[in-house]
Amino acid sequence: MDKFPELALTGDILPGYPGYVAVGQLASTFSYYGHIRMQLLDCIIANDTSSDVCSNSRKISGGTKYRSNGLISSYLPYVCPSCVVAHDEVSGSQEAILKAFIEWFLKLDKPQRRKVISILGDEDEAIQLRYSLANESTKAVEEYRKTRARIEQQEQERRRRKLLGD
Repeated sequence: MDKFPELALTGDILPGYPGYVAVGQLASTFSYYGHIRMQLLDCIIANDTSSDVCSNSRKISGGTKYRSNGLISSYLPYVCPSCVVAHDEVSGSQEAILKAFIEWFLKLDKPQRRKVISILGDEDEAIQLRYSLANESTKAVEEYRKTRARIEQQEQERRRRKLLGD
C-alpha cells in the first residue's frame, strides 16, 4: 500500500482489521478473478450485502477461516495477524466483513473514496493495478518464506554448534 500511504490513516473496518489492509485483501482477491466484473461500487451503492450485485464483492473474505484452514498462501497472515483474528472471529464472515468494509468506505472523504475505487473498480486501469499489487504481494510472501526458512536454518545450526561445542 506504499502507493496510497494516506489510506493507512483511515481506521479499522473491524477492531484489529485496518481498512487499508482490507483494500489490499480485496485487491489481491479480485486480481485472481481476472476480468470478471466485481461490481464493488454497485454493491456499495446498493448497500445490501446479500444482494446479487454484491455476490462477487463478498469474496473479500473467501468465506473460510484462516487459522483452521491453513490459507497461508494469502499475504494477510503475514502483513496483519490481527486481521486474521478479526476475520476468523466474525460470524458469517463474507457478508459481515463486506458490510464492515462498506461502512468504512462510506466514512471516507470523497478523494479517499476515489483512491479506493481506483484500486478496486472495474476499469481496466484498476484491473492492471490489482495484478501489479497481487504480483508484489506474492513476491513479498515468497521473500518472507525464504528469509524465515534461512533464519530458522541458521538458528538450528547455532543450537547444534552450541550443543556439540563447535
